[in-house]
Amino acid sequence: MGLYLHTIDNAIGRLRQFNPQNGGYIYIPWNIDGNRGLRVTGIISQSVDKGKHWFLNIGTNVSLNRSVDFANTKTTADFYKSIVHNLHVSPNAGIDYRYSKWHASFKASADWERLTSAQEGFETLSQVDFLYTISLNAPLLFSIDLNTDMNLFMRRGYSNRAMNTDEWVWNVNLSRCIDKRKAWLLKLSAHDLLGQLSAVRRTLNAQGRVETVNNTITRNIMLHIIWKFNKKASKK
Repeated sequence: MGLYLHTIDNAIGRLRQFNPQNGGYIYIPWNIDGNRGLRVTGIISQSVDKGKHWFLNIGTNVSLNRSVDFANTKTTADFYKSIVHNLHVSPNAGIDYRYSKWHASFKASADWERLTSAQEGFETLSQVDFLYTISLNAPLLFSIDLNTDMNLFMRRGYSNRAMNTDEWVWNVNLSRCIDKRKAWLLKLSAHDLLGQLSAVRRTLNAQGRVETVNNTITRNIMLHIIWKFNKKASKK
């Protein structure tokens, strides 16, 4: 169980001023006060069998943040403070199975977000992201280790329809030590094998504005050569 409070003085906001001469905007970084938040967390992990192979994990994270930035109208040089309250509720639950070098798990989580503001023209936003994950770590033949996970990302409630998506993401890692001392590791990683993860990521910031990131690399295969070294303390 945890309780956290924070406040930020002289945060850097983005002051946007309208230029009536050319109809454009001037963006200026400017200090602003009033950003603060509260967060409560809780985690429970408990074995559910005598052999301690099965584990149940439950957690939650609740946060309430006050985000302050600058805003202005489209036709004047005047600006005012934009105060938005953000409520996040993020529960999660999962079950793990462990036996020798085998490890399997299932986890379900949600991230519900509600943004409200008293400022004129602000539309209350309420959306939720779901994540379901099945993972497996297992030893294979020829001393090869398998690490794979299947994920379902679901987004609901966004006013921008392009943000309401379902994406299946499958990742696979194969690794093997290639020397007797197990200092060298050869690893093959494949991400997003199904090719459903979008290269365009749209998110909402603390002010309820849509931020877009383009041209992210999602589907790839990489070969790693990893050297592990341990330095033992000399005996005196």
